[in-house]
This record gives sequence, C-alpha cells and structure tokens, in this order.
Amino acid sequence: MKEEYIMLKKQKKLIALIFSISLIGVTVYGNVEFLKGQIFAETSEESSISEIRKTSSAERNKLEKTLVTELEKSQIPSQQVERITKEATEDGWVVGKYTDFIEEGGNKISWKYGEAWSYTYNNNTWIYGDGNAIGAALIVNDNFLPGTNELVWGGGFFWANQAESVYAKNPTTNTLSRSFAYKNFQITIFQQLLDDGAVEVSYQVTNKTSVAQKIGVSQKVNILDRTPIRVLNDFKGLNIAQSSLALVPDPETMPNWSVGNNGKLNNFVGYDPKTVNGVGWESGKRQPDSSADLKENKPMSIGNADVVMKNPGVMVQPDESTIFKQIVKLGRMVPPTVTLDQKSGEMYKNERVKITGTIFDSNNHNYRLYLEMDDPDKTLIPLKDFKNVPYQEVQPYEASIEAEHFTIGEHMVSIIGIDEYGTSSVAQKISITKKGINGTPLIQKVAIGESIQTDITKLFENIIGNEPKLKSVSPVDSTTVGFQWADAVLIDADLKEESFKIPVTVYDTKTTTFNDLDNIVLDVKDTALTMSELTTAIQENRLNELILQKSEAEAWQTENGEAVTIEVMSQNVKSQFGQYEATIKAIRKDTNKVHTKKSV
Repeated sequence: MKEEYIMLKKQKKLIALIFSISLIGVTVYGNVEFLKGQIFAETSEESSISEIRKTSSAERNKLEKTLVTELEKSQIPSQQVERITKEATEDGWVVGKYTDFIEEGGNKISWKYGEAWSYTYNNNTWIYGDGNAIGAALIVNDNFLPGTNELVWGGGFFWANQAESVYAKNPTTNTLSRSFAYKNFQITIFQQLLDDGAVEVSYQVTNKTSVAQKIGVSQKVNILDRTPIRVLNDFKGLNIAQSSLALVPDPETMPNWSVGNNGKLNNFVGYDPKTVNGVGWESGKRQPDSSADLKENKPMSIGNADVVMKNPGVMVQPDESTIFKQIVKLGRMVPPTVTLDQKSGEMYKNERVKITGTIFDSNNHNYRLYLEMDDPDKTLIPLKDFKNVPYQEVQPYEASIEAEHFTIGEHMVSIIGIDEYGTSSVAQKISITKKGINGTPLIQKVAIGESIQTDITKLFENIIGNEPKLKSVSPVDSTTVGFQWADAVLIDADLKEESFKIPVTVYDTKTTTFNDLDNIVLDVKDTALTMSELTTAIQENRLNELILQKSEAEAWQTENGEAVTIEVMSQNVKSQFGQYEATIKAIRKDTNKVHTKKSV
C-alpha cells in the first residue's frame, strides 16, 4: 500500500478595499476581506526499517498548481482556507477535517476528539474506558523522550497537538491521516480501512533535527474484553474470539509485542530483558519472567490485560522518515471453510495416512490447515499454509498425517482451518487407527552362567497387537556381573515387526543383592585385608577407599544400568588382628533411595 500524507501550510493576508457609493444622499461604506493562501502538500512513499525516503525542498517546489478548498465551519478556526496540490488530488487525497470518518460493513474509522485514531464495529469499541485507554510514545536513541512514555492520556504523541493538526482523507483508498508537529519531529498518523473490515494503522515519523536519530515507537492499550486470549499463527499477534478481535503488529516495523496484567507492563517491563531491546511473545515464549512455550491458537487467561508493542528504533537522517504499522480487526470474522474426503485411515509405525479436500475463505487471504489431536490439550499440528489467496477461491489440498503423532490404537481427530486473525473453521472429523505391536519390557535377572529366558510373557507386560509373538531375543554374556541390554523382536500376524531393548542384570548369588522396590542392585565381594594394609590405610586416612577397592563394590539402576553413588556407611576395624567389617551404601542420584550390604 502506498502511504501518503498531506502537510498544509497556511498563509493569510488581509486586503482591504474601501469604496464609497452615494445613493439618495446616504453613503454606505463596507469592508470586504479576501482570503489568499497557499498550502503545500507533500506526498511520500511508504517507508520501512530498511528504506527511508527523504523529501527535499526541490521536490516541494515542484508543487505549483493548487486547488483551493474551503473548509466547513466545523473545522478548527485557524484552518479557514486550505489548498491541496493537484498531484495529491489526482492520487485521491482531499483536504480533511477532524470530524472525518469512513464506514463500511459496520467497521468505522475516525478521529477520537480529533486526536487518536479510532476504530469500531457497530459502534462498539475494543479498548477499555470508552476507547480511551491507549497511548503511544516515541523512543529516541533507546529512551523515551524526557517526561514521556506510552501511558495513556498525554504521556506520548498519541493525543498530542490537535490544535495544529492537519487532516486529510483519501476516499479511494479508504484512508484518513492526521499530521502534526511533535517536539523535534513531524508525525503523521494514517488509518486505512481494509477490504476485510480490518484497519491498518501507521505512525510515520520525520526527523526534523539537524542530526541522525535512532527513532522507535512504543504503544500500549488496555483491551476491553476479559475473555481468554489466543496467540495467532507464527506468534504474529493475538485473538480474542468472544469479542471477535485480533491485533497483529507488523513483524517488520513493529517486531516486538507482549501481553500482561493491566498496569504491569509500563516502560519495557513486558519484554525480556526489560529494556528497549527486549523480546516479547513473538519469540514463542511467554515473556517476561517465563520460559514457558506459547501454543498457537490455544486459550489462556490473562484477566484485565494490557497489550504492548514496539520497535526499538532505526536510524533516521535529518528530514527523512520511517514508519511503524499494525493491523487491528474487530468484528466480521468469517472462518475458512474446509472439506475432507476421507473418514478413516490406518497405519503402522513410520507410515502415514494421506488426506485430501478443499479449503477457502471469503474474508481472508491467508490461512493454515491443521490436524487437531485428541489429547486433553487438543494439540494443533500444522499441515499446510495458504498465502495471498483471492477471496472465495477454493484451494484443493493434499496432506499427510504421520504415525509418529499417535499411540497404538484408535483416535478420533479433526482437520481444521485457522486464518491469520485466529478464526477457526468447523472441524472435519477423521478416525485414525495406528496399528502395531507394543509391550513394556520387564527387568531381567540372569545368574552367572545362565541364559536369558524366551517366554514372551516373562519378557514383556501390557502386550498389544495383532497376535504378537516373540521372534527373537539376543543372548547375553553371563560370565561377568554387570548390566547389559538384550535386543528382542516381536512380530504380529501381518508380519510387522517391532524391536525393543530389555534391561538385563547378570548377578552372582554370593555377592549381589537387589532392592526391587527402588530398582537398585549392589554387588560387593568379601575380601581379606592384611594387618599391614589396614595399618597403612588408617595412617594415610584412606581406609574407606581401600575397602571399596578391595571389595570391588559396584552398583547401578536395574531399569537402565545408570551408575549410582557408592559410599562406606560404617566400619568396624580391628587392625591388630587384620579384621574389619564394613557396611556399603548405594544411593540413587535421582531419588536418593538407598540400598546397603555388609562386607567382611
């Protein structure tokens, strides 16, 4: 969209013409004022973070032909006569006034008190306090200007300088603009009513200082509705379904946004870190002070919520401009329409079910096809994106449902479409059956010199599948005490196979003990120590180390073989006789559960 603005300068000169006419002996004198003025209008192309357009004085001098337009009596008194360039007129712009509005399909844009941009649906606002609880402020060189912030009512530029504002209207593009001087800057606020009923709001800021400035914007609004909010596709904004509201900061020119309780997001508190360069919910994390992942299109309760958005700033040269954008959609939410050709599907592990159907939207150009799972959270899995699609144009789709998302068994899931404003289609149900073999491997104990058993019911529990059987189990090396994994393969009637790892402990009946409740195994050998060994170890204060070394103590978790901590819990040494008795303790690192065994 091409952004345009009109800057009007007024010059008034009084020419008094005095003349006298004598009629029937009575002289009547009258003074007539003629207004002469000249208004220069400038138009500028859309600016972005990476490209800033400069309007030079030479360009302004080209605007010679003007069209005089008399303002209505309701206009600000100082703006009695306005002129607008023919070039601007040909682009659709006309002189405006603070009472201007544009309304289509129930959506209306206007100027609230001649200052703030205002957007309603059927005369209903989306902002708390009759639409007043919104504000915006400039960020200059990483800080708010002295004495300003984005707090509502006068903290920033949002409600500033109505008296000297210049208004314009473009009926062709359904756009209103307000331009005004603000401190050392010129600000133009554009609001354009889009064809889907949303409004695109832009803040264009021109640097009127003599040096380059890093210029950004921060905006805060207290939303009216208290119902749960949802994060839009790709974390690009938020949706409140109950009030049919969507807020979408432009990811290029307003990249950071966040949500929090009213009054707790002042300055940069809504971001992480809490500075001008902090990131917000666009990161996929529930900032600030939380690393929790956000879930697209899933409701969350905030209560009395503020929404903040910002651009930390871009470098702007003198007399050049930059722009910051957002889209707000209120009402007229029309969901996509989705069809699905399949009613059911079956698959094994590493397989997929192909689905086909159509999707279209009569009020949105961008939407996404999702698989909605049957878990308690109704997890959404993206299947396919549709971008810049004309209204009502039916899009055929083909997508795959992957087996990795399912457990073995039957599942009733849905295919849905969600547009960029968070509006969801009617769910299309499909029954998915994941077939396969499954079971829970059981801990195996194999004595020295013995073999692992081959009874499927002793190797597994909770076995499911189509007539599953044990195809094979790998042998274990039972010559040494320790932990091993055995490989087992199950096969079903469809000749589908599934591999499993079975935990195996090889043990010695004389040295190995088990704590089956806490899954700890401890192997400690009895060993004799000489009087010399005991005496030396005591003198060197390493008796415990010697006991662990000589007893060859080792311990592990029976379910996975992970090592556990081993300590000498107590000892009773009679060095003069070369005798000792010690209690060895094994401690699980995850649960701190303990298993002990004596060594003599």
